[in-house]
Amino acid sequence: VALAISCTGRYSVLSEHIEEELFSVKEGLPEDCLCVGFYSDGEINAASHQNCTLHNQTMTLSLIWELENA
Repeated sequence: VALAISCTGRYSVLSEHIEEELFSVKEGLPEDCLCVGFYSDGEINAASHQNCTLHNQTMTLSLIWELENA
């Protein structure tokens, strides 16, 4: 399973090209991989020794899989 979380700011910037980005993501995944996701309002991240900041034009892709018994 691939979980894609993209920010609404990214959606605004890419507008009609958002489908191309999603196609590129799916193209890099195995054929049998299920891809799900949603849009978030942004990500809060703290860089070392700095205050937390909002990143609102990012995409995070997490892959979850189960290994077969050998």
